[in-house]
Amino acid sequence: MKKEQQLLQISSFCALGIGLMGLSWGVVVHSNAILFDGFYSLLSTLLSFGALYVGRLVLQEEDRVFQFGRNQIEPIFILFRSIVFISLSVYSLVLNTSILLKGGRYIPPEHVLVYAVVALVCSSFVFFKLNSSKKQMYSVVIDVETLQWKTNAFLSACILIVFGAGWLFHDLPLYCKIKYYIDPALVVVLSLLVVGYPLKAFKKNLKELMLIAPNDSLEKEVNRITEELVKHHGFEDYRVRVVRSGRKYFIDVNILVDAAWDIKSVSSLDTIRNQFYHQVDKSGLEPWVGFSFTTQRKWL
Repeated sequence: MKKEQQLLQISSFCALGIGLMGLSWGVVVHSNAILFDGFYSLLSTLLSFGALYVGRLVLQEEDRVFQFGRNQIEPIFILFRSIVFISLSVYSLVLNTSILLKGGRYIPPEHVLVYAVVALVCSSFVFFKLNSSKKQMYSVVIDVETLQWKTNAFLSACILIVFGAGWLFHDLPLYCKIKYYIDPALVVVLSLLVVGYPLKAFKKNLKELMLIAPNDSLEKEVNRITEELVKHHGFEDYRVRVVRSGRKYFIDVNILVDAAWDIKSVSSLDTIRNQFYHQVDKSGLEPWVGFSFTTQRKWL
């Protein structure tokens, strides 16, 4: 969708700006907290450009090679993205724990505050823009981008609060004792906090790739719709299978009917299929539906 591509472009270029600023600023003032934030944003940039490409691929029509579409590319990409951010968090955790054990490193608070304010404003702007768009469209990639910008804003806010407090209370004796530990300790805490987001995405998309039933509201709704349809037409039993791949649900429905059931015409079967499809299609998640009838339970 054109709207999705525009949002991803905004996300990519904003992340590039914050990432380059964070890396250069962090190197100049020797702040690992800024470097962590900068690396996070720069990786977001690279992966946002990847998301743009993935978004275009998914929108392509089915063909001889991808006969069920290219929706599976989304969970593969998000799985890779999650691994990248988990690796960054683990590396930062180990590195800054080592710095803490060696006595820390002092970073003057005033060297950090300007960056933190700019990064927080930019991250918050992109987050609210992406988050507001979720009400108008559904996109797995946009969902992940929104979560990523929420994390970026959280990182910048933590840096601003911690170093802002250091700037306000720099004359206190307690601050003089802990000032060498603030920067590496902050990165250790942030690494532990933000790793939860990619871990959650990793788990969710791994389930999709393994074709595990989604166990969400749509699966429950599909079973409810099928049960009502079976009762309404007096069918004997049914079996529903639901898997999710990216933004598309694959739904396979098998209906058990009595061997003596009088089928008036094929179009009457299509009428039942259409009743089912139109109710499921209200979800807006592009369902792919297979709907079959059988008189033998083994085909359920």
